[in-house]
Amino acid sequence: MTHDVELSSALKCARLAVALYAGRTPPRWLLDHIDQLEHQSRRGCARETESVAGLEESNLIGTAEAARIIGCSQQYIRRIHADLDGHRIARNAWLFDKRKVVEYATHRNANHRQQVG
Repeated sequence: MTHDVELSSALKCARLAVALYAGRTPPRWLLDHIDQLEHQSRRGCARETESVAGLEESNLIGTAEAARIIGCSQQYIRRIHADLDGHRIARNAWLFDKRKVVEYATHRNANHRQQVG
């Protein structure tokens, strides 16, 4: 059990490190490290975990960038994280695929224009 807890903690730390890059591309070695940790976690656990490292590294953005793209608060982004397929990396830190966020913003803006027009 201790190994699972240590593995989970290491994975959270690595994801937090990726989030600190905030719009910049994290180093390949860090993404590879996350991938290896997730592989070990899947091998040791019955359930599958989503692979943040599986996303293209240039498309990872944090909560602040997602809020800027959509035009809302970071609190709102955390509230709709499931709609954006967010990956929680710390208590209030999330990673998002930029393409998904842009898609959401485009859809949201189109709906807003229809309501106003």
